[in-house]
Amino acid sequence: LLALNYKYQNIYIAVEEAIVRFAPTETSPTRHVWPIGTYCWSKDQRESYLFVSNDRAEDGWVNKAHLRSLAH
Repeated sequence: LLALNYKYQNIYIAVEEAIVRFAPTETSPTRHVWPIGTYCWSKDQRESYLFVSNDRAEDGWVNKAHLRSLAH
């Protein structure tokens, strides 16, 4: 995963179950639910949300509190 997505500098891991939403708000419908340990990379940011994608081509908005950066 990391090698395939080298162009994305911001690699993250879900540190708790991550609710992936259609829009960057708590009231937005759920698009996916990712388990702890899911790797993803960010493509955009809005306040407390990141627009992220994973290696299964699932993407959407996740609250930053559910993710930890792996970048140094």
